[in-house]
Amino acid sequence: MSWQVDSLEEPYDYDSIMHSSQWTYRNGEWIERVRPKDPNAKIGQREKLSEGDIKQTNKLYRCPLICGSQVRGTFGTITSPNYPQAYSANTRCLWEITVPVGSTITLSFTSFNLEGYVQCDADYVKIFNGPSKNEALLITLCGRDLPKTVSSTSNTMTMEFVSDSSVQEGGFSATFQAAPAVQDRNCQNTEHWCQQECKDTELSIECACRRDFELQPDGKSCKVLCRMLLTGVTGEPLSPVESSSSQCVWKLVQTQRNQVFRLTFTEFDLIKENCQDNSVRVVRRLENNKTIDKRYCGKTLPPTIISYDELTLVFDMGSSGQPTHFRANYRYEDNECATNNGDCEYRCYKTPGTYHCKCKKGFELYEKSKCRQRGFAKCLPESCIFTCLSELKLFHCFLIVTQYARKLSNTLW
Repeated sequence: MSWQVDSLEEPYDYDSIMHSSQWTYRNGEWIERVRPKDPNAKIGQREKLSEGDIKQTNKLYRCPLICGSQVRGTFGTITSPNYPQAYSANTRCLWEITVPVGSTITLSFTSFNLEGYVQCDADYVKIFNGPSKNEALLITLCGRDLPKTVSSTSNTMTMEFVSDSSVQEGGFSATFQAAPAVQDRNCQNTEHWCQQECKDTELSIECACRRDFELQPDGKSCKVLCRMLLTGVTGEPLSPVESSSSQCVWKLVQTQRNQVFRLTFTEFDLIKENCQDNSVRVVRRLENNKTIDKRYCGKTLPPTIISYDELTLVFDMGSSGQPTHFRANYRYEDNECATNNGDCEYRCYKTPGTYHCKCKKGFELYEKSKCRQRGFAKCLPESCIFTCLSELKLFHCFLIVTQYARKLSNTLW
């Protein structure tokens, strides 16, 4: 007689308290009555529940998993059970965070992925403003959006995580740190500790970053986005103050019709003069779809750059360890050449802030947009033998070959 044990999708547990000895049911003879499939397994009566017993009991009776702890210190990290793997079903965790008296707590999430419902009534994180769940609820969180930094008004904060039995996601990771007391922390005070922008809230302050920057897990520092697609009408790429990457890339993509990018450098301080290790590379596209790829280095400001359709800016920080940086801004401006060729008779060229016309080889520009063959004076009615037929051909006027005028015969080129 044999049967299969249901372990509720858990590995078979030879340490279970439910096991009897191999010899328990012997009939006067030393013959094994219970033999495990694993020849190396040791079975027998245990003195306490095994970890497998506890897991299977919790599953069988749908008992919530208890986790969490009392956390003390000036900073630390809190993660969901099994993070970064999926958390377990029917989990309940409670963390009581305490920092030194006279300080407050800022809690910042670096990763967040929970089952999401509108009311957050499945899996959720709740944060309370004090040492227990009886204190004021600061916020309830669920879903996948990275939450904003949460601040307490005292030196204690309570964090609760609950999951149900349905869907298990990747969980969360958060960091906490001690911060100045609320009465000492406001945006009017220069000691508000926000690196860039500061917003007063009901309980405290909230730090924010300018465009093209991202707020760091400490809730106050800002770091330039090192790889970014820029589509705004204006913007300001900056070299990062510090970055784990040795190369930053900004890509500008055209979204406005009949306009071009204008990139202007306002600060430029790179160490190398040979552009081998530390440089800013600009890849731009011209009107004829030709691509120009050029590197800049040293301390001289690069020229203002015009680009059609798209522009890529690559900053190689190098390996010297010395601080280098640049600052540049971009904006769209009208492309006069896109409409009626800028009224140019031959070729229209866009330049920063304006445009100019050019003629093909052997011709010269006059009246800003027209072309005529080089060496021929302007058609003068009193000097011509015949009426001028075309300004792109030999005029029946006066050819200037020396300091004197020589009259042409009836020749038409």
